Amino acid sequence: MASPHLDFLRSLQAVLSYHRTIGVDRYPAVQGLADFLKTTFVPGAAVSVSHEGASEKKDAVKGSFPAVSRGTALGIAGEVCSCTGCVLHTKRLLPLPGQGGEKPRLFIVGSWLTGEEGGKIPPGCILGPREDEMVARMIAAIHLSPEKAFVTNIIKCALPDACLPSAENIQVCSGYLVRQINALSPEVICTMGLAATRALLKGTQPLSQLRGKIYPFPVTEQLSIPLVPTYHPTFLLQNPDFKRATWDDLQSIGRLLQGNKL
Repeated sequence: MASPHLDFLRSLQAVLSYHRTIGVDRYPAVQGLADFLKTTFVPGAAVSVSHEGASEKKDAVKGSFPAVSRGTALGIAGEVCSCTGCVLHTKRLLPLPGQGGEKPRLFIVGSWLTGEEGGKIPPGCILGPREDEMVARMIAAIHLSPEKAFVTNIIKCALPDACLPSAENIQVCSGYLVRQINALSPEVICTMGLAATRALLKGTQPLSQLRGKIYPFPVTEQLSIPLVPTYHPTFLLQNPDFKRATWDDLQSIGRLLQGNKL
């Protein structure tokens, strides 16, 4: 039997870690909070909480511990914030689990965010400042409220401009991506750009051949989620002539969300 106290502490730790990545700084950054974020909670061991020199220990209930960090988007976000799974963690400017509602209908996947070395990335930025504005307009265009969408990247680190992720880096981060999809259970997935599309579809075709179609993304043997590829906002900002094709893709997403057959 699992301890509800451990469950709560692990979840709270993930929340606080995620808040730090998105720029939340309204609560006091006291030493007790810093110690808490570094604590590892182990099932079957004592729970130690320290604050200003005081310490309280309680016996944890022995037994299997529920995989909170594997089954919830919040837990996965906490893992991303402390990930050392590949060499990119030594170069990252900021961990980026993604941002959106707790029960999104639409799951949007981009490639990765880059910024200047030592530069400050705006809080809440996922695809890029102008790119995020474009995605917000896209979401509104299909009559979806912001909390009904979740936006993330295949690479969960904001990287320096000169850093180009390898296939191995993408493979490592794809594990987080697939788990996020499983945890959030969206109705539709939209991959933006070739890197995100290939990461989930495992194909080698150019995006111009992949877009315009709907693909089943398997979640379980019995369940799949429709996946719609389209162009990345960065590409659209540089090549506005392709906005028409992207609008067609958005219309497909809108019809899927309305439950109409295409």
